[in-house]
Amino acid sequence: MELYRYNKTKYRTAILFVLFSMISVSIFSQIDAETQDLYDGSILPCDFDAFFAPQNTLKLPFTSADSSAIQLAEILPEGSKVHAGQVIATFVFRWDQAKERIEQRINQVETQKQEDNLKLQKEIDGLKYKVQKAKIQVDRSELELQKKQSLSKIKQQILDCDNKIIIFEEKSLRHKLKAAQENLSTCLEWHDKNILLWRGYRETFSQTKERYQVKAHCDGTLFYPVITKLKRKIQKGDRVDSGTHFLSIIKSKRYELVFFLPENDYLRITSISSFPFLWNPPDSKNQSKGGNSKDRKKSGKKEKKFKKGKNSGKSDFSGNSRVKIAEDSAEKTTDQMSEAGKIFIVSGGKELPVKIREVSYFPQTIGDLKLNQGLPDAWDKCFVVKADLPDSFISSDNGNSMMNNVKVRFSR
Repeated sequence: MELYRYNKTKYRTAILFVLFSMISVSIFSQIDAETQDLYDGSILPCDFDAFFAPQNTLKLPFTSADSSAIQLAEILPEGSKVHAGQVIATFVFRWDQAKERIEQRINQVETQKQEDNLKLQKEIDGLKYKVQKAKIQVDRSELELQKKQSLSKIKQQILDCDNKIIIFEEKSLRHKLKAAQENLSTCLEWHDKNILLWRGYRETFSQTKERYQVKAHCDGTLFYPVITKLKRKIQKGDRVDSGTHFLSIIKSKRYELVFFLPENDYLRITSISSFPFLWNPPDSKNQSKGGNSKDRKKSGKKEKKFKKGKNSGKSDFSGNSRVKIAEDSAEKTTDQMSEAGKIFIVSGGKELPVKIREVSYFPQTIGDLKLNQGLPDAWDKCFVVKADLPDSFISSDNGNSMMNNVKVRFSR
């Protein structure tokens, strides 16, 4: 009797286990089916100014610094209202001591200029005195020559020689004075160029340091994009590569939904029931120009079939152009057009219907779009799909939470 009860309990347990397994499989399969229909999307602003991390370099004659990464020191909180010209972010600048060295060098060059100016000016003044003295001696020598008629021929010759010597010395002093003045001008010009050069280095330093302060170009609201390398938004103290898009200023209240549609699922939006675009039929006239007569006949038959069929464009995928607006869209009813191109944003247990505005012409790899070739699906191709958001979605209650990633599904 006890064995019978034991076996009966065992059978009941087995049956309950089988039923539980079947229910679990059905539930999980339903969840998987629902999740497979969802795509990862992001809500991004339409009108914004992008800001990129500055170049972390400093080029001076006595120091040279170059780094591919730069560290963020200060940044205003996301969602802050900013005005044009306001400092919104500051990066770490480690070369403040370079300015002191530049200022010291400028002072040294200016001091040297003053010393050389005084020294050469003193030399010029001495030469001017000697020139004036030599000129007086020339005048005196000429007076002496006036009485040489009363002297002997030997003394007359001596006076002539003395006069020539005095004139030669006076000319020599004049040449020395001119050379000294030219030397002074050249020396001052060289010092001026040297001072100008170091002042240019100071200006380079100031401009470089100013580059580490990011200022707003216009009025707007701050928005942090997700940095691919960090896999999150930027924070104070982070080191990012120069040229990284780390900050944006939103200039309007227009936002859009952006998501990546796998290439295999592209037919979901090319069907006329879900997207108001048709494949462009081939140009039969262009096709009939080339090839043999059989090809021309085939192309002619295809053209006739295309003209006869209703909405024949959706069954013809051989056209050169990818999509075109359906010519018979005007004949569609309002309900049909409202369903065309409709997708749903799934967030927080709620669904918001939106309409597709744009689809990329060619597929791209996910690794290129996300700037990360290390992803497991980096080489999978997908289309970039964009949709406009209604004004009702952009409200003050959403705040910055609307920038988070959302799920997207097509209408069933």
